[in-house]
Amino acid sequence: MPRHRIATVALTLALAAGWIGDAAAQQPANRLKVFSGAQNQKNTRDTPALLEADHMTYDQELGVVTAEGRVEITQGERMLTADKVSWYERDGRVTATGNVVLVEPTGEVAFADYAELQEEMKNGVIRRLRMLLSDNSRLVASGGQRSDGNRTIVDNVTYTPCNTCREDRSRPPLWQIKAKRAIHDQANKIVEYEDATMELWGVPVAYAPRFSHPDPSVKRQEGLLPPSPTHSTYFGMSYQQGYYVPIDESTDVTVTPRITTKRGAQMAAEFRQRTQTGEYWMDGSATFVEKYDDNNNDTGDKYWRGHIRGAGRFELDDKTRYGFNVFRATDSTYANLYGISTLNTLTSRAFVERQDGRSFGSINAYSFQNLRPNADQGISPIIGPFAAYNYVGEPDKFGGQIGADVSYLSLYRTRGTQTQRASVNPYWKLPYYGPMGDVYTLQVQMRGDGYWSDQTVGGGTPTTVNTYGFAGRAMPLAMLDWRWPFVRPGTDVNLLVEPIVNFIATPNGGNSSKIPNEDSQTYEFDETNLFSVSRFPGLDRYDGSPRVNYGVRAGAYSVGGGFTELIVGQSARTVENTAFAPGSGLRDQISDIVGRITVAPTPYLNISNRIRYNPHQRTMERYEVMASAGTAALNGGVTYARLNKSLFTSLTGDQEAIGLTGSARLTRNWTVNGTYLTDLTGGGTLRTFGGLRYTDECFDIMFFVDRNNTVDRDIRPSTTYGVRFIMVNLG
Repeated sequence: MPRHRIATVALTLALAAGWIGDAAAQQPANRLKVFSGAQNQKNTRDTPALLEADHMTYDQELGVVTAEGRVEITQGERMLTADKVSWYERDGRVTATGNVVLVEPTGEVAFADYAELQEEMKNGVIRRLRMLLSDNSRLVASGGQRSDGNRTIVDNVTYTPCNTCREDRSRPPLWQIKAKRAIHDQANKIVEYEDATMELWGVPVAYAPRFSHPDPSVKRQEGLLPPSPTHSTYFGMSYQQGYYVPIDESTDVTVTPRITTKRGAQMAAEFRQRTQTGEYWMDGSATFVEKYDDNNNDTGDKYWRGHIRGAGRFELDDKTRYGFNVFRATDSTYANLYGISTLNTLTSRAFVERQDGRSFGSINAYSFQNLRPNADQGISPIIGPFAAYNYVGEPDKFGGQIGADVSYLSLYRTRGTQTQRASVNPYWKLPYYGPMGDVYTLQVQMRGDGYWSDQTVGGGTPTTVNTYGFAGRAMPLAMLDWRWPFVRPGTDVNLLVEPIVNFIATPNGGNSSKIPNEDSQTYEFDETNLFSVSRFPGLDRYDGSPRVNYGVRAGAYSVGGGFTELIVGQSARTVENTAFAPGSGLRDQISDIVGRITVAPTPYLNISNRIRYNPHQRTMERYEVMASAGTAALNGGVTYARLNKSLFTSLTGDQEAIGLTGSARLTRNWTVNGTYLTDLTGGGTLRTFGGLRYTDECFDIMFFVDRNNTVDRDIRPSTTYGVRFIMVNLG
């Protein structure tokens, strides 16, 4: 019977069976909508079914509809195709034979030789099952049965997410699970196995009487995370494995014990939660171990070591946010020793901030934990509050713009300086574009700072200790910034040359010995702050004296995406500025020359060179080279840095180091990578890391060796060997 006439026959059969309503009778002539019952009845046979086939017959005596040839049945979000389908009217049963394919709403596709289904194709039995799951993993079984629409039991099952070998389909996959029986509970989203055997490359390696893992639809499931076995000089043999617990849709916790042969046990945990207004997370760890002194000698005592860390971000409305950061450790080497952090200072912070148009305001509180050797925690500051408001007005009819920076700082210590500071800096800025393309920016400001301090340390000399009350300053400033960009478009390359001159008029001084220095002690003169109004990162020191900053920016930009950029410049002032330390490059009337050049002709090559040159002593105070080259398959990088001791303190000495990184894809699945860092001033190799990694659609494993030569109190050179692996769907 021609296919286009099927609907007429099927419609007659359906009407005879009493399964179709008035609405269904008006469907297009090439489809049939069959109801299991009236649409207003709340039972399992409410969902309409659409059936299409090449041939169809109806046995009225037996109440059987038989469809043959490219049979398709769609009911709800499920679809069944087969060579032959029989529909038994009296018990609502459907049998399908020949090339049976059942597509589930979850994306799973089942292939079988024979299937018998009931209750809207939710329940039934199936023979010779092959199933493709939603994540492309596969399951094969001799047969099985389905009940309650969400529970499938299969026998003699094999499961794997690994692809079969294209050249030899008979070769076993990388790993697979074979079991006497498997139960897929779709309601609880879990697959359970009985008498399960794990095979690697077809070789049995593990057995479990019962075993389970989440089904492919699960993104968060309680259970064990991938283990991390390692061996190191300090810890000995170590085994670490987390256990993940999703508490609800927005909250979860991970508990990670670590067992070592030399340093006992460590327990770590992480808690995460999303709320209606934001999210936060906290982690921490603890261990009870032997106590060592700074020379790494066992004192015979034991003590608790650990850390706590966390962060949170929340929104009050679309303009206002608040949150926190916290990081604390029981001692100064714990975080580094246990691989938690390499920071020298741990910072905790609470804040509220508001962005309103172009203006921004915030209130912060800070505390710090200094982890450096022999650090005195009593002089670590506690800041609260630190309030700041940056106002930026709308441009006026001439293009001018009014703004102001206002702040208040309150700083406390258990020993040392106590400081309160109020600062206000109103300004007016006017840009102007000349007829020849030159660009001018005029800015005038009046900075005022008021201090109340007690026990000021180092006001005049490094050993000065005095007690002061109020101190203040008012420093006007005018700046004219001039730039003249010359652009030459080209067919393949566009060229840019832009001379820049920056004139600043402001009084000399402004740095009374009565004003403490809390936030301007660490600074670096480079190309990023060459044209800045102030080279100090904070407000406690003022960059005074009239001066001119000058330089040039140039670039060549290829239409293919490659480019070369250069910026170089210098600063000259009327008098020496003693607010800057000797050797900083800014103290003398003529500053050091700073610059950077970046060459990136293709996406596969990038070279950057930064310098600071002292023209008085004709020495290179800072020289840095960073280069990377290669593709995803083969790449490498080198970083070289030589820094003069004047960048730090006279006790630090010159710094010179080189670091190398590289990665190579050996095959489609195998990758090798490494890192090397050495101190060229006599410290020798600092760190060496090498890893070999295998990845495919079902397996990720990495073997690595890490040699760390750091010496810091109870931290001593150590070598760590380890392996990390992930099996898809198993963890």
